[in-house]
Amino acid sequence: MSIRLNEQYFTDKEFKTMSSAGVRDFVRTNPEAERLAWENSRKFKKDGTHNTDFTSMDDEELINCMRKKLYVNNTDLRDELVSRGKVILPIILEKFVRSFNDAFLDHTFVIITSLEYACEAYLLEKFDEIKGAYTQSMVCQILGTIGSEKSIELLDAMYISLNRDYPSENYEQGPLFGMWTLGYRLGHHNVDYNEVEK
Repeated sequence: MSIRLNEQYFTDKEFKTMSSAGVRDFVRTNPEAERLAWENSRKFKKDGTHNTDFTSMDDEELINCMRKKLYVNNTDLRDELVSRGKVILPIILEKFVRSFNDAFLDHTFVIITSLEYACEAYLLEKFDEIKGAYTQSMVCQILGTIGSEKSIELLDAMYISLNRDYPSENYEQGPLFGMWTLGYRLGHHNVDYNEVEK
């Protein structure tokens, strides 16, 4: 039986907007808010990171910067990564499915979803190799943003699995936001998740 991601499917599910997935969804749909936050944070940076010239770095140096906490939410770094897009993304994807580094994972999410990079087949193929629950949750959210009907079964199964296995971590929110986005993209519903009647 195929799953239809309509409003009824979501009525017994709780969207947690302050979870990691909720914040990622906000950043994805409001990129200007993150840029504004980064610009404002420059005023308080005393370590020189706000002046880093990412354009002069080679791909491997950029990828190394993705792992450093001091560049978390750095929109200048993300802009440079997005500008190199399809050249650098295959390298990033290979590292992404094995990574446990939150900063690296968060940058990768933004790059893939900004470019709407067609990597559904790769992520589905590699999914069983992903060990970290946080990474699995994020991949599910990415699949909702760039994927197709082929991803629905996995997202539904991962929502159930992560909700059961990590009840206090909110990892199930990645598949949940992913399914909501995918359902909207496929035309299964057309309302905001805040409007779903409980």
